[in-house]
Amino acid sequence: MRHKFYISIADILIEVESSLSLKEMGIEKRYASFLGIPKNPFARVHLRWEESLEEPRAMGDLIFDPGSIWRLFRNGEGFYAEIRYGGEENKAVIIADKEWDNIVMKEKRGKDGWQSVFGIGGGEIILRVKMPITGGLVFHAAGIDYNGQGIMIVGHSGEGKSTMANFWKNEPNVIVMSDDRIAVRVIGDEVFCYGTPWGGSAEIASNHSVPLRAILLLEKSPEIEIHPLPPFATPMLLARAFIPWWDEHLLELSMKSIHDIIARVPLYLLRWRPKQEALNLIKSIL
Repeated sequence: MRHKFYISIADILIEVESSLSLKEMGIEKRYASFLGIPKNPFARVHLRWEESLEEPRAMGDLIFDPGSIWRLFRNGEGFYAEIRYGGEENKAVIIADKEWDNIVMKEKRGKDGWQSVFGIGGGEIILRVKMPITGGLVFHAAGIDYNGQGIMIVGHSGEGKSTMANFWKNEPNVIVMSDDRIAVRVIGDEVFCYGTPWGGSAEIASNHSVPLRAILLLEKSPEIEIHPLPPFATPMLLARAFIPWWDEHLLELSMKSIHDIIARVPLYLLRWRPKQEALNLIKSIL
């Protein structure tokens, strides 16, 4: 029996065909609020999930190895992405065409409690590729909707994104979209931020979007203070974005997105220590 389900992330539609259900793949909970078809998707991706009896292997020439959980290979005009989390039971291979519109994902199913890598790195890599094509990027960031005003709190691991998101959770008129991955897209003269399925230590992931009104670069400090940053601080934001460095065209689109975002949304440096009072300081700049 073949299952078909639709996942919408940042208005990008991923049509998944699989011999397993979402529950059998172990990703039902992660994608629950992201199921459905957006009215006007910016891109469509068809993904066919296949069970492999043997460990799947990538083919082609290695072109990108960030030294973390995945590597990318070029094979003709297409790509192979090898993703590994821990042991062999958490390995997958993605086979993508040139534009990443048609994808085959192969995995060897593990024992009880197994979860498809599509729920973690697989889906995120697809989004990282498709966002630049549709005028945006994915950031290592938390995202807040405060009274219809989007706030993106950007930072490397350990700088307090999840702590900040937890502070916002109990505030009135607030929706916390994510504490670790936020997608951002420029649409005309507006910039929108979107929640994604991949939360951080606070495990917050909401299918929600809002116009982006402020970007905060988070930095730990004994004091709590906020300072506007000039447009030439772009590299500080770039360092906290997921850039497809392996593709010249995608790289050009990513650089354009960064500049378009900075031109429309004010950028601030937030020095802080984990105190609730930081929220009032953030509200004051909106």
